[in-house]
Amino acid sequence: METIGHHIIRNNVIKRCGQLGIYGIYGAVATLIEGNVISETNYRNEWNGANTGDIKILFFIDGILRNNLCYGVPGLNNVHGIWLDWGAQNARVTGNLIVDHNNIDARGLDLEIDNGPTVVDNNILINSTVCSSSNGAIFVHNLFYNYTITMGKDGRNFSPYYFPHSTKLAGTTATRNLHNRWYNNIFIGGNAVRYMQMDFVGKADIIADYNVYLDAAHPFPPVDTQFTGEGKKSLVDPTKTGLQFQFKGDTALLNFTFPNSALQMTNPLITSQLIGKVPLTNMFMEEPDGTPRNITSDYYGNPITPDMAIHPYGVVAGPFQRILPGLNRFVVWPKSKAL
Repeated sequence: METIGHHIIRNNVIKRCGQLGIYGIYGAVATLIEGNVISETNYRNEWNGANTGDIKILFFIDGILRNNLCYGVPGLNNVHGIWLDWGAQNARVTGNLIVDHNNIDARGLDLEIDNGPTVVDNNILINSTVCSSSNGAIFVHNLFYNYTITMGKDGRNFSPYYFPHSTKLAGTTATRNLHNRWYNNIFIGGNAVRYMQMDFVGKADIIADYNVYLDAAHPFPPVDTQFTGEGKKSLVDPTKTGLQFQFKGDTALLNFTFPNSALQMTNPLITSQLIGKVPLTNMFMEEPDGTPRNITSDYYGNPITPDMAIHPYGVVAGPFQRILPGLNRFVVWPKSKAL
């Protein structure tokens, strides 16, 4: 751990490349990838297989993917946005904008047979699918629009897990969606959550609650005796959001209507203690130095707090803590242009 990794990949434009934009394996531990714009990967549609995407990292231990823009081209196949594959542990994916990764085998975000904790917070996914076949996947304060979410076990492959904050192997295991948590997210106009290969390995442990579902988005259905479906504190609201997303030059704009009912919810502050310890890796959500990893800021860096003096609605679902009832207009890229 002390002799490899620790890279910084920041503020690059990676455009119209072939198979991959950024790729890391083994040497990507404790690495920061932030502020990059990656677009039109595989633009000739000539690549296929297991290693095609904007960002793909294997064994992403104590790494952070932050504030990146990944956008594809509708009609191109097999181009993933962010793909953490095999052995992600204590990784964080935060504040990213992922657009147009929704074709066959083209996922906006893929957590493939990792053992976590992998924290996915305050991201915006537009016209993009999500797949998780991992343990310890923590999805909080994200916005999903026109999405498909697929969750599945993998009893055929055994991925490694490590002693905390190290590259020392602790064991290997099949993954079965252990300790997966979905809290404080916004889902707009997407497809039903799908479960795949749930006959493998054993019971899953998936908890979803405090989420907001708009424009006929579907809550999490039951999967087995350890998961009975969406929690009682989530909200399904018939409000039509009229969501519009567009690029104007290099600026990305997002407009949608948010219901007052969603602001009346009592959402929890997402803390390391609330999420609890992930099995096998035996870890809470932690910073690389071992201190608790609490989710206390939003997509723009505004504070997330239950203190009504700072925000009149307390903790709000989704990546925008300054959201208001009615029509909201956001500059979501670049964040420096935010209104």
